[in-house]
Amino acid sequence: MLKRVASAIVLVLFLGCMLTSAKGVHIAESGPKAVFFDDFNDGNADGWTQNLGSWNVVNRKYFVSVGIENAISTVDKISHADYTIEAKLRFDETSVGYKACVVFRYSDNTHYYAFEISNEYDSVALTRYTPTNPDYGIEFNSTGAWGYPIEPNKNYSLKVIVHGTLFRCYIDGKEIVSGIDSVYSEGKVGLFARRADAFFDNFAVYSTRAKPKLPFSDNFNSKVLNARWTVVDPDGGSTFDLSVHRGWLRISTTSPPGRDLYANVQNAPHIIQSGISGDFTLETKIMATTVENDEGAGLIVWKDSNTHLRFERISRTIGQPVQQQIILLVEGAGSGSVFITLSSDLNPTYLRLVRSGQSYSGYYSSDGATWQHAGDATFPVSDPVDIGLDVIHMYHSGTFFADFDYFKITTR
Repeated sequence: MLKRVASAIVLVLFLGCMLTSAKGVHIAESGPKAVFFDDFNDGNADGWTQNLGSWNVVNRKYFVSVGIENAISTVDKISHADYTIEAKLRFDETSVGYKACVVFRYSDNTHYYAFEISNEYDSVALTRYTPTNPDYGIEFNSTGAWGYPIEPNKNYSLKVIVHGTLFRCYIDGKEIVSGIDSVYSEGKVGLFARRADAFFDNFAVYSTRAKPKLPFSDNFNSKVLNARWTVVDPDGGSTFDLSVHRGWLRISTTSPPGRDLYANVQNAPHIIQSGISGDFTLETKIMATTVENDEGAGLIVWKDSNTHLRFERISRTIGQPVQQQIILLVEGAGSGSVFITLSSDLNPTYLRLVRSGQSYSGYYSSDGATWQHAGDATFPVSDPVDIGLDVIHMYHSGTFFADFDYFKITTR
């Protein structure tokens, strides 16, 4: 018996030594662990491709020194649409640190996104690189963060959550900048620098492609928003509050800027759940005082910033007294938009949206028991889609809010 126990102990110690002496690069097979991780402790950068610039492992850090040109190194085996990326970054104190960053959805040296921080300009930005802007790229649809102090010889923990058309970027655990863009749909991950000496460490990639469990119901009774929700507020300044009325979610926003999800304006605050496939039914209950033009709230089905479907109660005043309407509106694909003028304020409003393939049917109610058919629309997009709740506040200056009593999704 003692020999068996001793043998088991020896085996455990042997396996432990094998694990601790493994290379810094790891490819995980399953589970919530990183699908890629490199701490560069083995002294090399196996699994990386140097696309631009000269990269080396120095003192167990991935180091690049580059002048007025771009340096890019990418991971060989990771090329997805959605993922979470983490890395540590430090600018060398002896040189100017123009910018260094995490790269994602990279296909070549002129097609990729970057979450950039600059020691020279104390700034943070989300940037899209294109053949027409290959050197500096262009900042896109982000809240921006100029005047954010970036110091040399200080380690910064960076994180980027890439999901669909939404990108959320963090420094030291705090969300700093976010943006929405649909130009690049997938690609590799990596690192970037320009006119800087930069050290990178603890580079990790986590998969965010887990399929959500359905059905799902949220009565908004918690003190914090359920982790399945992603908050989207492109222009900032909106609030998503569960404390005003227990059991209700209040989404509040201000105008200007006008908040909408239509044509060239794609900045209305909303919450979404991603990765939804197949037929389903969405339902919610809304309380909102809508008195100005284009104030409203409702349900959304989202493919990207240019392609989505809205089912809302909204007020309209253009060229007429205020009217309360139920709208079923398709943007970017499909047909069959519906506008129904109501005979009363219908407050509260219950909304139900039923998907059958590419067909969507909207229903509304004053009590959640008796439903009226609003209309149908065709929305021909492939799975998966995102679903959620939105608030529109387009023209009137000031604050508008809507309260949501519950949200639920059931499969069919």
